Amino acid sequence: MDRLGRVGGEEFCALLPLGHPQDVATAATVAERLRSQLAAQPLRWKDVELPLSASFGVALPVTGDACGEVGLARADAELYRAKAEGRDRVCVAMDLAARVNA
Repeated sequence: MDRLGRVGGEEFCALLPLGHPQDVATAATVAERLRSQLAAQPLRWKDVELPLSASFGVALPVTGDACGEVGLARADAELYRAKAEGRDRVCVAMDLAARVNA
């Protein structure tokens, strides 16, 4: 059920079927598992070990956004935040309802 696709350059998008629509913690756990597995297995090329790292932005879909554009934009913003904060990390978008009520 998971889907992975390239959205441009070195950016990929993974769509995960979650047990609960608001389960951002599970999505963040999956992203962290991918990040740590990449870091643990350097790329070996021509007898050279090259360390791998990855930055992830995680966001839930938004109600009423049938095409997923808002959710993808939010995940992309978190990806850029992860890069700005030093790379090789997972950043998670805050729930929109929590922003409104804050």
